[in-house]
Amino acid sequence: MKNNEKWVDVDQYFTSKLHASDSIMDSVLKANSEANLPAIDVSPNQGKFLSVQGIRQFIDLLSEDSRIESTAIQTVGSKGYDGFAIGIVRG
Repeated sequence: MKNNEKWVDVDQYFTSKLHASDSIMDSVLKANSEANLPAIDVSPNQGKFLSVQGIRQFIDLLSEDSRIESTAIQTVGSKGYDGFAIGIVRG
C-alpha cells in the first residue's frame, strides 16, 4: 500500500466515525463526478483542519501589522468551539 493510499484510508475511517452521512453532499459529489468535474473536494476532517490553519494565518497577519490593535476571543458552547476577533486600525 502506498503512503498516500494509507492516509486516504485513515481519513475515510475518521470521517466514517466522526461525521454523519450527508445526503446533500453525496448528491453534489455524484453530480460533479457525472459532469466530469475534477475532484477538488476535501473531506470534513480536512476542511476543519484548513479552517484552523486559515484563522491562525489571519491572527498572525493581524499581529504583524503595527497599525492594528486587536484581540481574539475563543468561546466554547453547546455547538463546540467558536470565537471572534476585534481589531482597530490606528492612524
